[in-house]
Amino acid sequence: MNQRGMLILYIFIAFFILALLPPLIMAIFPLADMLIRLMLAIMIFATVRAYLGSSSLTLIISAALIYLLVIKHGYITASLYFFFYILLLFNFLSAVIWGLSRFARPVPHAHHIQRGPSE
Repeated sequence: MNQRGMLILYIFIAFFILALLPPLIMAIFPLADMLIRLMLAIMIFATVRAYLGSSSLTLIISAALIYLLVIKHGYITASLYFFFYILLLFNFLSAVIWGLSRFARPVPHAHHIQRGPSE
């Protein structure tokens, strides 16, 4: 395998380990489990409240999301949260956007647009 292939393989292995790290920490340390779940619940409530404002609908939607994402599937949610937080920390998502913009078709500029006969 060439060097690029090995680098991509190492990156995938690091991402896999990164995805397994939060559930492992949550399983070993019960206090970390409670703190991570509390942090996720506060983050969900703050996000829903920012979008919907202070109303009863905010409480209903927050309660449903907290039940599904924090209580039932806490390990998966914590893993995904920390995974995307680390990617955001390393500005990986900006590199993805830059890479996608390189392959997008170019947008015509204003001076390339033909004007109609009335202009």
